[in-house]
Amino acid sequence: MEFYMFNKKKKKKIFIFFEAALALSICCFAARMIKAHASSTDSADSLPNKFISIFSETFSDNSSSDGSPSDNTTDVTPEATPEPTIPAALDGTVTESHTTSATTSAVSIEWTPVEDAEGYSLTLTYNNNTTTIETTENTYNITDLSPATVISYHLSFYKTILGQKVYSSPSAEFSTSSSVTKVTGLTLTDRTSPLEDNGQVTLSWDAMSNALYNVYYKQKNASDYTLAGTATTNSLVISQLKASENYDFYVQAYCLSPDNIGEASDVISVTTLPYTVYGFSADSETETQIDLSWDENTSGNYYKIYRSVNDGPAEFLLQTEQTSYSDTNLEPGTVCSYQISVVNTTTGLESTLTSVLRCASRPTAVTGAAIEKSTATTISFNWEQNTSATGYIIYRKKGSGSYVYLTSTTETSYTDTSLASGSNYRYKLLAYADTEQHPSLNYSNEIKTSTLPARLTVKGKAGYGKLRLSWTATTGASGYYIYQLKDGSYELIDTLEGKSNVSKVYENMTIGTFYKYKVTAYRNAFSQKFIGQNSVVTTVKPVKTKKTLTTPSYYSTKKALTSSYAWSKVPYVKKYANYKKCITIPGIRSTNVAGFESTKMCPQAITFAGKYLLITAYDTYSEEKSVIYVMNKYNRKLLTVIVLPNKTHGGGICYDGKTVWVTNGQKISGIAFTDINYAASKRLAYKEVEYTKTLATNYKCSFLTYYKKQIWTGNFEYTKNGTLRSYTIINPNSENTTLKERSSVTIPPAVQGITFATGGKLIVSRAYGYTNELDIYKPAKPGTTSMRLGKRLKKITMPALNEGIAINGAYLYVNFESGLPGSLALNHMDRILALKLKAILK
Repeated sequence: MEFYMFNKKKKKKIFIFFEAALALSICCFAARMIKAHASSTDSADSLPNKFISIFSETFSDNSSSDGSPSDNTTDVTPEATPEPTIPAALDGTVTESHTTSATTSAVSIEWTPVEDAEGYSLTLTYNNNTTTIETTENTYNITDLSPATVISYHLSFYKTILGQKVYSSPSAEFSTSSSVTKVTGLTLTDRTSPLEDNGQVTLSWDAMSNALYNVYYKQKNASDYTLAGTATTNSLVISQLKASENYDFYVQAYCLSPDNIGEASDVISVTTLPYTVYGFSADSETETQIDLSWDENTSGNYYKIYRSVNDGPAEFLLQTEQTSYSDTNLEPGTVCSYQISVVNTTTGLESTLTSVLRCASRPTAVTGAAIEKSTATTISFNWEQNTSATGYIIYRKKGSGSYVYLTSTTETSYTDTSLASGSNYRYKLLAYADTEQHPSLNYSNEIKTSTLPARLTVKGKAGYGKLRLSWTATTGASGYYIYQLKDGSYELIDTLEGKSNVSKVYENMTIGTFYKYKVTAYRNAFSQKFIGQNSVVTTVKPVKTKKTLTTPSYYSTKKALTSSYAWSKVPYVKKYANYKKCITIPGIRSTNVAGFESTKMCPQAITFAGKYLLITAYDTYSEEKSVIYVMNKYNRKLLTVIVLPNKTHGGGICYDGKTVWVTNGQKISGIAFTDINYAASKRLAYKEVEYTKTLATNYKCSFLTYYKKQIWTGNFEYTKNGTLRSYTIINPNSENTTLKERSSVTIPPAVQGITFATGGKLIVSRAYGYTNELDIYKPAKPGTTSMRLGKRLKKITMPALNEGIAINGAYLYVNFESGLPGSLALNHMDRILALKLKAILK
């Protein structure tokens, strides 16, 4: 049994080895068959049939009659043999081709043959068609062509592989063409000579498809032709020829290359035109004559002038051998359009006409120009119709300026708008014919006029048994008319002369009665009076008399004051202020300013003069004049109000023993102390005063004090340093009083007031923004050119918006702007504080 199993296993191994050897033999045999077939011409199915036969014979013994494997054999599948493949394209291409011959109807081409090629594929494109042919030759004849037919073509070669044609890649594009015929139909189509050496001739001829054309020329008597240019179409402009010369021309066509050239055309002869006349212009135009001139033209013998009148048809006017002509006996305003040419009598040719020269005899002058109406911003004027004019040019002059062009119009009237009110204007006109380039030779009469003064905005203010009318000065006004409603109509009651005379007070008016007014500005110009539009009606009702109030604006009681932030939270005030000596700032709530109430007087500077405390204030509404409150310095009672002549800011005040000085811009102005003393002693409700002297410093004066017989003033600056200067008064009792500067020193920003204490210490009141303080200095050599401010010795914080300061006895008095009702200050002080001077200076 074991022997049987052994023999059975051994037999099976031998059989497997035999099958493997047989499979290897079959593969080798198949490889030889494929190689042989590749070089033979056997039919396509001979190799597969042989292979299948051999393969079937090899495996027939190992299959049972029903096709299933035998029990005593191992199933072995032979490896698959790869199918043969056909390449997509052959390597290489046709690299060279050329034309061997060409006629007007046929072209022969040839190319370099390719080794082993069976044939060639030729793709031809011409006359917008593409065809492909195959040939086994390396030449081809293209027939049935028209002259100058351009042919482009590609070549490829082919071979047969496994029964299929395989082609190479197409060659680069080659080109050829049929030969060219003689150019026909050569003719002259245009000629001109814009310049003496630029005669131009335009030639044309019969077109030939795909052809280029060489155009040749020569002067008639020359021997050699010159190439004028090459045309891509069947026409060409030949330029740079001499005017009035005879030339010969011919054309030769070629296709694809200059070597493929046709027969030359017949020669034609052409004479160029005389060149166009230069410098044709109008030298002058009058109402009846136009003078023309032009440059001499050597390419012709005489000139022909053509004219169109008032845009009618152009007609021949005359011929002349001269270079000028005067067209006379014209009607004014006649529009004449001229053209000129030159004629060569030898050739009989006439040059091209010049461009149109458009002229016009001048129209007559404008008459009857006159003003029609004026307003504050417009002036309307008109003039008589001028039948010789197309339109009118308007010139304007403002004030003492020069005339300038304004506009033009075809109407006989004009309204000039957007003018300045109260201003002088002049106008003059020119008529023009056709365009503004042909104006009349004389201007119209001059129109002189003025715009009216602007309409006023009048304010009426009720006073104590009186009323005041006021307005802003208007440009150009010579004065103002005031009209009052009486018995149902407005009557002229006052004429105020002068532009700046802009207010009028009427007194002794009935209290509680309504009064109605209109005010009109007038202007004197050109011996005329130009009266503006009436203002809107202003109604005023006088009221009962009121006294200047002296009640506090914020703190009505001692408790209210001393518990306020401005007192209780400011250490030096809380500790060193003497309540009994503090003074309520007067007039803040209401001041009688010459019979009119001001509720917005802003306190500024203070000084002591004799037995009085003087306090300046200005009206923040800018309605009333500035004032000085005069108070008894002992009992702190208001005695009178001094009304100043203007609305000065009044930031400084001082007293030199005779005159009270106040700041007034870059000047200081004086008020007689006797006027103040009189008003105070009489307890007048108010007194209006005039300045006795006004002295210039040429610097802004913001504050004042008097020390060592010198007036001290300086400028307030918000954030930069200012300058403190001192002056002595020269000739104080004469009309030639002046100031002489004695010292000058730099001071810090925001100075509102200063005063000197005994011993020469300088106290400076500074306030702006969050700065509210007193600064103490001990200047060296005050009042001399060697003065130095020195370092600040001390800084004392004050309530908000401290202003002027002054010393009286043992106290420093400090005024405050923050007492003004409605002030936006950080805190408010409605008293002139009395601070112990010793505590300030120590």
